[in-house]
Amino acid sequence: MAGSIRKRNGNWLVIMEIGKTPDGKRLRKYTSVKTRKEAEQILVEHDHQVNIGTFVQPDHMLYADFLKHWMEHYVDKNCEATTKAGYEVVIRNYITPYLGQIPLQKLAPLHIQSYYKHLMEERKLSPNTVYRHHANIRKSLDYALKKQLVIRNVADAVDLPKKKKFEGSYYTVEQLNVLLKKVKGSEIEVPVNLAAYLGLRRGEIGGLKWKHVDMENRTIHIQEVSARLYKDVITKTPKNETSIRTLYMHDDLFELLERHKMKQEEYRKLLGREYKVTDYVCTKLDGEPFRPEKISHRFTSLLKANKLPNIRLHDLRHTVATLLLNSNVPVKNVSEMLGHSDITTTLKIYSHVLEESKKEAAVKMGDLIKRR
Repeated sequence: MAGSIRKRNGNWLVIMEIGKTPDGKRLRKYTSVKTRKEAEQILVEHDHQVNIGTFVQPDHMLYADFLKHWMEHYVDKNCEATTKAGYEVVIRNYITPYLGQIPLQKLAPLHIQSYYKHLMEERKLSPNTVYRHHANIRKSLDYALKKQLVIRNVADAVDLPKKKKFEGSYYTVEQLNVLLKKVKGSEIEVPVNLAAYLGLRRGEIGGLKWKHVDMENRTIHIQEVSARLYKDVITKTPKNETSIRTLYMHDDLFELLERHKMKQEEYRKLLGREYKVTDYVCTKLDGEPFRPEKISHRFTSLLKANKLPNIRLHDLRHTVATLLLNSNVPVKNVSEMLGHSDITTTLKIYSHVLEESKKEAAVKMGDLIKRR
């Protein structure tokens, strides 16, 4: 065992060997507990960490070094590649430059509080983005606590800024019709129509493949989403099971996809080897799949060029939900169409629309009573 247990002053002292100094002197960590059983458990856990190579010397470890350890020993094994990529960007560009040189065991709530103030006042990040940074820090320190490298998670003692509730914009039916006319014939005609008719998310549009489009039954199966991984674009299974769903195509959307598939085949023959053969529905003229962010950029440019109200591509999803709810389509049906995790999500996001429906219901009920 890399350590020993001794009885001292009625308690049990656990002595753990944690390495050596550059001049060869042994480094030890001491922990005092009340029972021998507790002492043995601590020593067994310490030995296990030493044997599998996950033990690190907490007394000399900087937070930056610990974050590297956390990424290698936890994030790599337990998180999706896209999640890991997101952590790496935040850690490299924000957390490490500000908090990295503080020893892990000396990291205090005040340090983290100061970091959040820095993000908002100097880096001009939103409160919602600060919450994402907080999630990274808190998860890393949870791991440190579990591995007995710290005695508490200091991120739990930090005051977070108040989140800003975001309400998406949406188009009226008239504005939506104008948009669909302006986008006709453009390279993003199909992505915009998929968003406008079905309320698809950007990743669902980018990840849609022809093998998931049933032209015979006029249905679209949402089974994959596209996501950016560093400089590459990958497809993966949606996070929520409810996002995997089957949607029916309106005749107009069906006919557009028919024409689009024929157009892709024509360009494949025309360009020959220069055409990038894939199964993706939404591609550029040379067959290359659209990067998710490129669809958004081109959508913004289209609106600007045609002097249309500036909304995000994702706001077409809000448009679909708002128009359907205003047309008295049941909330459950709208929720299932959008692929929300449950109906509560739909009710929360579109409460402002449903309030109007409640008023209409009250007026209608009053009219019915009056007639009687």
